[in-house]
Amino acid sequence: MKHFFFFIFIILFSTSCSSRPDEYKELFTGHWLERAEKNRHFSQGISLNPDGTASSIGMATLKYDKWAIKDKHLILWGKSIGNRQTIDFSEEWLVVEINANLMKLKNAKGYQITYDRTENNPNLQQ
Repeated sequence: MKHFFFFIFIILFSTSCSSRPDEYKELFTGHWLERAEKNRHFSQGISLNPDGTASSIGMATLKYDKWAIKDKHLILWGKSIGNRQTIDFSEEWLVVEINANLMKLKNAKGYQITYDRTENNPNLQQ
């Protein structure tokens, strides 16, 4: 009888540890543009690639280079390029909402940002 319950426990544990993290990560993969404020005449955002690399869209001084998901947080790493200096940085955002077309993030200071998915990376368009 003990073996039976142990067997049931193993089955339940293994099904609860399915590929959910990978499926969750797939939601993030793609090109995301920040929702524009009125009168803003440029687009900016991020591209999140399946291999964990990232790139900035429309931001010459903030260059994202990788990303990860950990405990409902999106973590971005990159380089801030300024007055004759380049500084490595990381950002951590709580994922407030994510679906196929929308991503809402919030940082530790309470600042929220909303992104809309776009099919193409505007940096690559001519």
